[in-house]
Amino acid sequence: MYDQIYHPARGRETDADAATDTVAEPVHGGANPEHGRKPVRTILLVDDDADVANAVAQALDREGFALHWAASAEVALDHLTGGRVPGLILLDHRMPGMTGARLLGVLNADPALRGIPVVLLSGDPIGLEKAKALGAEAAIEKPFDAAALVTAVNTYYRG
Repeated sequence: MYDQIYHPARGRETDADAATDTVAEPVHGGANPEHGRKPVRTILLVDDDADVANAVAQALDREGFALHWAASAEVALDHLTGGRVPGLILLDHRMPGMTGARLLGVLNADPALRGIPVVLLSGDPIGLEKAKALGAEAAIEKPFDAAALVTAVNTYYRG
């Protein structure tokens, strides 16, 4: 499912499970402008679970989105502060290290990043009210319904 994973220190890898401190290059999908199709619409997924990343990639590939995957909030923050701004962030609420809620706080405090819409993904029922209080646009409970994910992405994506 993942084409390649880039690690600044080690170069490219193909094993997503070894990529706990990396951001995946576009995962499957996204239209190629060289072929006369729509430009790539990029989403950053921040989730420590490779199975979730695969499921999200499958759901969004059919919609023409390119997915970048960060296996931790710290890696996502490095990616974002490096000038790679997606049209939407799908963010796991609970992760080891920096949590999704803490990353949301950092994003909302940074004028260059606060405009990126965020949809929380969580194994816990968060609810829209709590998601909005944290600074997210919406929340989707895991395991998620692919149609609900696509609807949320199409609703909140800014590109």
